[in-house]
Amino acid sequence: MECFYQWYKDHNAVVTDPNVILSKSDLADPSSGYGLYALPDITDEGKSTKDRENDEGILLRIPKNAAFDINTIDAIIHDADMYTTPAQSERTLGKVKEAFKHLMENPKTEEFLSEATILAFYFLLFHFIKEDYEIPALFRQYLDNVLVVTEINNPITRPHEYIPLYRQYPTLLGDELVILYFTSYLENELGIDIEKSEKTIRQIYAAITSRTLEIPHEISEESNDFTTSTTLVPILDFINHSSEMPWCAFDVDRKSADIILKYKNLEPFRNNNNKQELFIQYSDIIEYTSFNFTYGFVPVVPDTSVCYFNLSLQRSLLDKRTRLYYKWFNINPVIQFYKEGIHGKWKINLTHEKFIELLLPFMKDSHIDEQGSWLYNPNAYNTFAEYHSKLDPDENIEDLRTLYRSNIRADEHSAGDIMHFPQLAWTLRYSEGERNVLKKRVSKSEAIDYIKELPEDDLEDTFEAFKKFLTEYANYRDQVIVKFVESIISVEDKDQKAGRQSFLDLCQVERAVLGNIQDIQVKMILEETTKSLDNVPLPPPINVSLDEEEEDIAPEFSEGDSNTNGDEPYDEDNFTDFLDEEYSMLSLFFNR
Repeated sequence: MECFYQWYKDHNAVVTDPNVILSKSDLADPSSGYGLYALPDITDEGKSTKDRENDEGILLRIPKNAAFDINTIDAIIHDADMYTTPAQSERTLGKVKEAFKHLMENPKTEEFLSEATILAFYFLLFHFIKEDYEIPALFRQYLDNVLVVTEINNPITRPHEYIPLYRQYPTLLGDELVILYFTSYLENELGIDIEKSEKTIRQIYAAITSRTLEIPHEISEESNDFTTSTTLVPILDFINHSSEMPWCAFDVDRKSADIILKYKNLEPFRNNNNKQELFIQYSDIIEYTSFNFTYGFVPVVPDTSVCYFNLSLQRSLLDKRTRLYYKWFNINPVIQFYKEGIHGKWKINLTHEKFIELLLPFMKDSHIDEQGSWLYNPNAYNTFAEYHSKLDPDENIEDLRTLYRSNIRADEHSAGDIMHFPQLAWTLRYSEGERNVLKKRVSKSEAIDYIKELPEDDLEDTFEAFKKFLTEYANYRDQVIVKFVESIISVEDKDQKAGRQSFLDLCQVERAVLGNIQDIQVKMILEETTKSLDNVPLPPPINVSLDEEEEDIAPEFSEGDSNTNGDEPYDEDNFTDFLDEEYSMLSLFFNR
């Protein structure tokens, strides 16, 4: 690694402070690898780095064209000076163009296309053709000395651990599909041996996704607006993360477009006679799951900082009523927790705009009988068929019933979170006056408006029902984690054991979250004035699958038939008092 560090500096006009060196990191995590350090003194001027004021505290300056984004890679590939002969340049360029053309012609490419996947494509291609084609030294040095050898312990390199427990996070499923796609593409394009090459593909892809930075670029000299590009920045990417000691920060020199590393805080370096490792923050906000999935470790946070955990509920542990409700209303079953510092307790982030949606299936209304607020219709396909037949009387009604029954059941049974139909399966029963109970099939926004108007006692009962559901889920989920962790630990494999800690650390954090659910006091939640929290995104709903898996539907929500009450004919009046109004919702669906 030291050889690459020196080679890269010498061949790319990289400027480093004389006191900045590369050395093995002192961090406890073995996968932290190398880091950049500042020496206490020894400069030409006899002053230590911490006391110098030259170049505004800049420690590292990397020319824009020595970093790798989709534009600089393309420029380097086309630069004939990067090859030993013009013939070699033309030969390699021809191969890259051909491979890229075939990539873009594949209709599946659009599903995975991003700046990061294009960077991965280039370096995977370079790796697998480097024995037969000349690759510019800048790429080959970085590929062989950094990307292929850097240890990454995240879901991409360790799917056998992460996928069984964390497949409810779409990022993991998406990365698995990218790996499958790259593997299939490279097999067809280059004839690689999948069995021998998959590990290398995972290694390079994981190294790239964990090392990229979003580098800002100004839109114009007169404006402070900027765009960002996903970029690999050699040497800068040796710097490790610390939320506790982020001494430095990277930026872009607006005059030269160079990427620079600067001191952010000089105090730790004053009166320090030992070399000091330099750190940046990979992210200002720590959300444990996304951070761990990207970088392959669980960061330590200062005791004064707020950190987050997006608890995406394991879909197979949801009771079927709740699962179907969340599907039909397109509710993402993710609960965001937060805590203040290492010793804080995990609490639900009540300020997140999506939290109230999770309460809807548990809504309690004291004016409603024991049937409850929600009525599920397992034969909602009849509603779609009836309306369709009104639009097109020539269609056979039984054929339409068969069609909608099949499509709706496919969505209900799928492993995804998305229903591709308007919400007409769930009826809200609500009171109007003291005795009059009305039925209406409502949208999510209408249901939210209703729950917001609940009396305080009913809202408390709703929270209690949600807490009961969440407590039962936490107990089951904790058992699942413990059982799975015990199963992988029991397998004696030194290679696997060495990189397993990142996964085990994440499991430990989740178990702490699950444990704090038991301590939730509903009355305290309702009275709590939550502090201002960061806007931390949730993982998206599941809309991809690694296979054609299906979920079982419990007997009370099974296939049903065209009759809902024995031999009585299907009657819309059993489910709504507002049929004409709801048909207008269907008109929007059919007129898309």
